[in-house]
Amino acid sequence: MKNCISIILTAAMTLTLTACTAAPDPAPLATPTPEPTAAPAAPTPAPAAADFYTLKSYDGSFDDGTAYYEFEQRLGYALLLKTDYAAAVQSVCCAVPGCGHDTDACPAYFPGRPGRYRVVAAGDTVYVWHISFFYDDQSWDDYWAEKLASGVRDREPFDTMTDAEFEAEYRGIWTEQSTPPCLYAVDPAAGKTRTDLPLTYRDYTVDVCDGSTLYGERVTIPYRTQVSPGRIGPTPACRIDLATGQAETFVLEPTEHYLAGFDGALLTCRYVTDAPLPTDAEQYAAAIQSATVEIDRLDPRTGARTGLTERPYSNADYENNGCFIGVYNGKAYFEEREIIPGSGFRRTVLTAVDAEGRAETV
Repeated sequence: MKNCISIILTAAMTLTLTACTAAPDPAPLATPTPEPTAAPAAPTPAPAAADFYTLKSYDGSFDDGTAYYEFEQRLGYALLLKTDYAAAVQSVCCAVPGCGHDTDACPAYFPGRPGRYRVVAAGDTVYVWHISFFYDDQSWDDYWAEKLASGVRDREPFDTMTDAEFEAEYRGIWTEQSTPPCLYAVDPAAGKTRTDLPLTYRDYTVDVCDGSTLYGERVTIPYRTQVSPGRIGPTPACRIDLATGQAETFVLEPTEHYLAGFDGALLTCRYVTDAPLPTDAEQYAAAIQSATVEIDRLDPRTGARTGLTERPYSNADYENNGCFIGVYNGKAYFEEREIIPGSGFRRTVLTAVDAEGRAETV
């Protein structure tokens, strides 16, 4: 059993997102960043739709099977690197002659920290999504005055920096935090183009892609004294076209969220109850005990939905995902958990569900 779970966890992909219908937001403004001396790039071919995959949420790296993309932290900025598997060579994702890779003119240069970016490779183009959860509209002077007054200059690791290095570090962070949610199209030979989106998209996680479109869902607040509206009503979601940067919003079912790519579509999870869930946190906690967790196959491109299986609600379902483990070899895996007071839980039963909804105990 333990070996089976280990294999599944290693191969699993976990997501969070989906689609349906809705009116597109106003067309975003595409703003090219300055480019070093280089020949104009040829028009970027539109990426083709493929199977769904998850974008890494913790370091922004991406593996497309032929190359590995990752960010390296520099002073005040992150540098995009590419490791070519066939050549066994790692290089900066930039082919501009004479580029020093230390200004925004470099295709591989991104201000701030790597954790604020997600890499998506589609054909010959590399796309980078900028996350704006920490958006700040302060002026540089106000931001800088706050940092100087905070005393952070005297703490590690900043206490060993020169004044110029300290300012460069925080100017990069401020530049990133004052940038709205946006999509970069990176051409290593010619530069990068930035497409800005409305600030409302800062509230969406964007971590699923089908090769041509990004999919996201809006972050909802955990229950405390009040239930987040997104948990009770329809779940807001979005899609962003890689080729154009055009974004639009739509809604998922109430409480629904993405789990992973599955059978050419997305695996989703939602709670089904006999009566609408209450908005009061305590009443919600009581009502959810009798809920059924429905697992669906949803194609966000068409809205087509197929129910795959149902699972009982579990207080040990800390991730609110039906105790989902991952997808492996065409099957989705779920586990049952037994709470051990004071020490977490114990895994008891492992269930595999195929694309036809057939379940088997492993």
